[in-house]
Amino acid sequence: MKISVIDPISRSIDWVKHVLFEDFNLTKWFTIGFCAFLALLGENGGGGGANNISRGFKNSQDFSQLKNFILEHIIIISVGIAIFTLIIIGITILLKWLGCRGKFMFLDNVARNRAEVKAPWREFKTRANSLLLFEILLTLAFFAVFLIIVFIGLLMAWSDISAKTFGPNALIGIITALLLFIFIVIGFSVIRVLMKDFWVPIMYIRNVNILAAINIFNKEFSKGHFFDIFKYFLMKILLTFGIFIITVLCCCITCCIIAIPYIGTVILLPLIMFSRCYSLFFIEQFGDEWQIFEEQSEEVIIPEEETQNLV
Repeated sequence: MKISVIDPISRSIDWVKHVLFEDFNLTKWFTIGFCAFLALLGENGGGGGANNISRGFKNSQDFSQLKNFILEHIIIISVGIAIFTLIIIGITILLKWLGCRGKFMFLDNVARNRAEVKAPWREFKTRANSLLLFEILLTLAFFAVFLIIVFIGLLMAWSDISAKTFGPNALIGIITALLLFIFIVIGFSVIRVLMKDFWVPIMYIRNVNILAAINIFNKEFSKGHFFDIFKYFLMKILLTFGIFIITVLCCCITCCIIAIPYIGTVILLPLIMFSRCYSLFFIEQFGDEWQIFEEQSEEVIIPEEETQNLV
């Protein structure tokens, strides 16, 4: 069985043209775009910063006043921090929940050449919940490993920290923690690519949960095809870089309109669909049981009044 990382590119382009541009339908475009928007929720994080936090604290007396204020209002501050943390966690879980549903909805619309929201939302509920649990555990694992790396760095630099100097131990601690963090980020990124490009399609085709999908991947994909999967990752990096360049150009051309949530997804839908199709066409090469794309005939919806008249 010959597995190619080149053939899926042309097949993906052809399918995108077929779904989006043949018999162009704006409603269909926006509907699939909505599913793609949901699929991308929770995948990117954002952060902000505050400037001039210490501008008003010019001497030790100011810091002493701040310390006394915190001690006097420790309960209120603790409750406020706890509520804020719970809100952030709640929003994160909500976005991931919608994202898990959206991944199956978008995949289903792309593979079956249709524009549906309600049907796939209900159909893939169980599989999406399984994926959500895995996403939450993966996120917790990442933060746990991150804290361990910070602890290792502090432990290695502790002698310099105690001496209030920046010596060789502090430098070694920072470099070690940075290298470990880069290694961990790469590892978790690989897991996320495997999840999105392989495990989710396996869940979709075989109607199984995430653990069963991982087991199937290990037995039927990675075993005997390690080099093919490796080549897939290399090609994926090149394609992602190309998509990034096109996205930047689109951002400049549209005056950053694509930065607007949902609107940007709709504008970039051909690129997003191409990326989704590429992994699916790659999977199809592993055998007839992995064929996922199918044509859907246009359904004519007859109004209820006309149905009653027919009767």
